[in-house]
Amino acid sequence: MKIKDILEIESIIDKRAIPSDILEFLDQTYYSKSKDEHIYYGNMHIVHFLRVFLNKDYLEDMFNEIIKKHNQSVKDGSYYKRHPEIKKEVE
Repeated sequence: MKIKDILEIESIIDKRAIPSDILEFLDQTYYSKSKDEHIYYGNMHIVHFLRVFLNKDYLEDMFNEIIKKHNQSVKDGSYYKRHPEIKKEVE
């Protein structure tokens, strides 16, 4: 069963909407080396999704990408535009 299907069923049972941040996440993609294509997280079967996130190399790659994006935002100043209170502490 796909993740988006599981969340839809859960939202019916719980009588609650799927949170917007989760919906945004489901619209992001994961690059599958074995299939040589990008797959939406929402279209992944739950077992495949768990295997991806249990994969140490994948987690390390994601962590490094997050650090890279953060460092770039600090370098280009966009981080401080979103967090002006921090810029005051740095100055």
